[in-house]
Amino acid sequence: MSHIATLAAIRLELDAARAGRGETSRVVQSLRDAYALGAALTPRHRQALDEILTRLESGSWFREESCSFSQDELRAALTEWLLHAHAYLSRTGQTALPISNTPAPVPAPSRRLAA
Repeated sequence: MSHIATLAAIRLELDAARAGRGETSRVVQSLRDAYALGAALTPRHRQALDEILTRLESGSWFREESCSFSQDELRAALTEWLLHAHAYLSRTGQTALPISNTPAPVPAPSRRLAA
């Protein structure tokens, strides 16, 4: 999977969790599955990702705001990290596709018509 596809997959899981259609644990799993992406980034990017990942993982064990940090703030931090990672990869020629700093639109549920 390309770096841009990896970032996009993480972003989709993050947007789903933010919209209530997914779980934070799936975001954490996406990050764990994409950990090889860190090799393409700077040590500072990897350190920031490790810190966000640790907090997201710990926070997913508790109800939304019952832990010492807000899940919404962690999701915002991950969104910011995704933007910085994408910018770095773009500057270094590792990707050319843009990534938005706004959540992806939530698709309307599909309705099947009875035949």
